[in-house]
Amino acid sequence: LHPHPVDARTVVYDAVAGFVPSARDWGLRLEVVRGGPAPLDTDPERLAQITANLVENALKYARSTVRVDVNRQDGHVELRVDDDGPGIPAGDRDRVFQRLYTARDAPGRKVGTGIGLAIVHELAGAMGGAASCEPLEAGGTRFRVTIPA
Repeated sequence: LHPHPVDARTVVYDAVAGFVPSARDWGLRLEVVRGGPAPLDTDPERLAQITANLVENALKYARSTVRVDVNRQDGHVELRVDDDGPGIPAGDRDRVFQRLYTARDAPGRKVGTGIGLAIVHELAGAMGGAASCEPLEAGGTRFRVTIPA
């Protein structure tokens, strides 16, 4: 890692921008929540990689919308990527960060290599943070990465 002061929001926005054409091609909305700066001392390339892997995964399973948000709060920066896909069964949520693990039986869009979430988990840990996922009330999944500020 090569950390230095960055605005996490700008890094995340730039990483998400690269997925807009693919989302449009698949008939999906890729929304980025606008907000103020989220200062963070981190490796911007690795933060962009975390963002890209989460967005790529969300686009794979979303029915119509992927929503990305990043905020600084309570001494950390939190990145959230929500999708409105089929969700992840409760028994599989702890395993989705394992290499090559797929949580659902129905096929998703052909995107990625199957190791993206494992990389997210490893990079978040290397930055002193954590990665997790949880169900959304309306259906779908929220992936959350927190990194100490």
